[in-house]
Amino acid sequence: MMLKVYADFENAKKLGKSDDFTVAELVNLLNDQSSVMTADQTKNVNDALNTRVEKDNKSACDSKCDELCKMERVDMWRSYAPNPYYMGTKIVVDKNGVLGIQDAKMLIKFKALEKYYQILHSIEKDPDGTPRPNPAVTLCTDASYEKLVTLFNGMLAEETASELDVAKLTRSKKMEQYLKDSKLDCFLGVINKGKRLAQLQAIWNVMLPKELAENCTALSCDMKYLKIAANRAKQGSVKGIGDRAMVDEIIVTISKGLSYDGKARTSKYEFASKSKMFASEN
Repeated sequence: MMLKVYADFENAKKLGKSDDFTVAELVNLLNDQSSVMTADQTKNVNDALNTRVEKDNKSACDSKCDELCKMERVDMWRSYAPNPYYMGTKIVVDKNGVLGIQDAKMLIKFKALEKYYQILHSIEKDPDGTPRPNPAVTLCTDASYEKLVTLFNGMLAEETASELDVAKLTRSKKMEQYLKDSKLDCFLGVINKGKRLAQLQAIWNVMLPKELAENCTALSCDMKYLKIAANRAKQGSVKGIGDRAMVDEIIVTISKGLSYDGKARTSKYEFASKSKMFASEN
């Protein structure tokens, strides 16, 4: 069915074929008929467009996840860590209000990638037949990486709270017990810069395959980056990032560790300032 006017869209919906329209067709309808469609009609097409974009992006993400999850583990890490993206689509609007379609690099969050892998290795299904993620498998060497990241992220939050001299944070009893059972000296006692770096190395060691981990050494520049990444400050409020977001930031440091060693890595973290002091002169 050709999509030229809103009536075509309505007819397709009645026939249950509204999902057949492409992003380009829906964008063209909105651009061409914006002056004659009502607000409700525009919303209906916009909703269909957003659903189509979301569906197409999920398909593209799943395709990339499938490719990564079927690689040998060493190859997967060498491919994913420095380039954790898939090519998706986003809708843009120009200064005249005209819609356009743009290719965009979109992040594949590590937990989303691992969930895809766990579904590939599913052994149980929901009542509707949907495969359940299998928590017994992981893309890392050891599933303990999740708890180590939680400890690492939590201790960074404690450090920030201490530096700001705010109320002491209350640790969860579950993580307190895991901390006691971990037997990792770097997470115990007084935490200094050396222990903090050892914590990051311990996380790298349980995430990466052994043949990569043994040649991948965490450096102080990696730790400095993560300390900055751990917090978001605005208008007097400092908020730490979640543990899953910290996993993705740790993968940023892993990508540097896999690609650059020693002094060569110290200049690989980019910094940009919006201060006019640093504006380029014309």
